[in-house]
This record gives sequence, C-alpha cells and structure tokens, in this order.
Amino acid sequence: MSISPDGATLHRSSDGGVSFTEMTPEFSSTGGGDWDMRFLDNRTVVATDLGMGRFFVHRSEDAGSTWTTTKIQMDVYDRPWLDHFGTDKVYVVAKGFDGIPYLFTSVDGGRSFGSPPLPILVYGTGVVPAEAGGASPTPADLLASGMNAYLDHITVDPATGDLYVLYGIESPRSYDPAHPLGAADRLYVAHLEGGTMVSRPVHLGEPGMLSLVYLRGTLADPSEAQDWFAETGRVTGADTSSPGVAIVRPVAAAVHTADICFDGILCGLPGFGENRDLVDYIWNAIDPSGRAYAVVASDGPASGGAGGVSVIVPRQSGGPLHGRGAPS
Repeated sequence: MSISPDGATLHRSSDGGVSFTEMTPEFSSTGGGDWDMRFLDNRTVVATDLGMGRFFVHRSEDAGSTWTTTKIQMDVYDRPWLDHFGTDKVYVVAKGFDGIPYLFTSVDGGRSFGSPPLPILVYGTGVVPAEAGGASPTPADLLASGMNAYLDHITVDPATGDLYVLYGIESPRSYDPAHPLGAADRLYVAHLEGGTMVSRPVHLGEPGMLSLVYLRGTLADPSEAQDWFAETGRVTGADTSSPGVAIVRPVAAAVHTADICFDGILCGLPGFGENRDLVDYIWNAIDPSGRAYAVVASDGPASGGAGGVSVIVPRQSGGPLHGRGAPS
C-alpha cells in the first residue's frame, strides 16, 4: 500500500501473491506516506502513516476496503513500524525529532493508544552488564547518538508475545569529515521486559535460517549515480562464526539508475546524495510453507523506467525452503 496527501493505493492478493487487484481506499487523515502494515486476522488490517508533528494509525475490518483512523501526537522524524500480539495488542515504534525511538502500545487492536499516549524509551534504559551479554547503550549513548539513530524493525513472537525492536546507533569512531553526523555502525535488539526495553548487541544473527532482500549498487558510495539491483539471500548457520550465504538476483535489470540519499532531511548536502524516488521501501517475508517473498520499489529498467515508481514482488518458486517464518 502507498499513502500520500493526494490519495492512497492498495494492492491486495487473494492467491498468495500470484496476482494483485488495485484498490483506492479513503482515509479521514493521511501523512507523508512512510508506512507499515499488518493483518491482525484474515480481515482486520492496521497500518501506520508518517505525518508532521504526529503519525496516524489506520484500521480496517474488511480486508482494506474501508478504514478508520486515529493519530498519535509526536514530532516523528522517520517511519513508524508496527506489529501485534493477538488481535488486541498493537505495538508501534517511532523515532522522534529528538533522535530517540519510542514505543507506543494499544490494547484495543489499534483503535487508541491512550490519552495522552505514554511511550516507553526503546534504548538508554535497562542497561545489561557485559558479563550478562551486554552492554546495552547507556543514557549517555542515547544523547550522543542524536539524529542518526535509526529504527529498522519491530517484531513480536506470535507464541509468547515477546516484543523485539532492531535499531542502530553510531559509535564515536564513525565520525569523520565525510560523515559529520557519524554512521549508525552499532546494531542492537531491544526486548520488552517488565515495562522496560532491554538492549543487547547483535553480533551474528539469530539461530536458524534467515532470508533477506537488499539493493546492491555498482559503486561503493550510494551518493553517486549508479545502477542498483534487487538481490535476495538465504543464510544458513546464522548462529555460527561461518554462516553460508546464497545470493540470487531475481530481477535481471536495474531497479534504479541514480544515487540514493540515505538521510532524508539532509538530502542535497555533500556526501548524502539527493535521490529519494524509491521512498526507502524494501521488504521481505517467509510464508508458512517456507517460501521467500520480497517487495522492492523500482523506477529503473526493471519496471520500464517510464517515469514514476512501480512495485516489484519477487516470489520464490523453487529451490530450498526456509522453514516456517515471519517478516523481518
């Protein structure tokens, strides 16, 4: 689904992603289009949408045909992410303009988030000692990371309800003339424990098999114009020191042929790039049978390159399966 002040478009599939029907849902309020979406059950959908000074949570009970909207007042800097446990508990994480990520909780399926909403800090609390698998970022790290912290995903274990948030912050060594704001080179997973988010560093990966999708450029610097290709990967032995990685390029043509700006509000400054046409969008998931899916945006030869941005959905049709999975 894409959402903008000019309208919304939703593509819905009822045959496992083989074909899609275009819909044009209407919302009482919309933001700028940075969004995330989840099914609570076979017909109930919740989605988040980024606005200025607030963000929106949209809810549909008829598989996306009609929607109701609530808003959370917050100066949000980047895309909000969401997940759920059951049909009542919905979690949303978003990064504020203060550079700090926050967690919001709904206990009525995304209809409301408290009045006023009472967020939980995603990091800077719940420090884990080194001997216990830490250390997690401290309050000083929180203040030092500033605007360059980023949220990359939220997921909830469907069996236990455990909530995890993947995020990154920069280390002091990442500051140099080419990156005056640093680079987010420290990766953590925060786990909700007793009302507090407790962070632990990511070193290798979770046990088991992993699937990923990413864009690979022909040059090392994303701020330079180049060809970009969508690639998918299958990782085995992710919990060992020698993981195996099998890479596939499911779409032969380039999805993008310009630079990619990697910090929205700084686009155009030297070293950051200028192009945001792909709207930061990329996603992957594993279906219950173990097949991998990916979703990427394209304005290049892969989609005809005739202006505008299209969506490409690579769908695994053969090869080794991944086992029962979840979005990542």
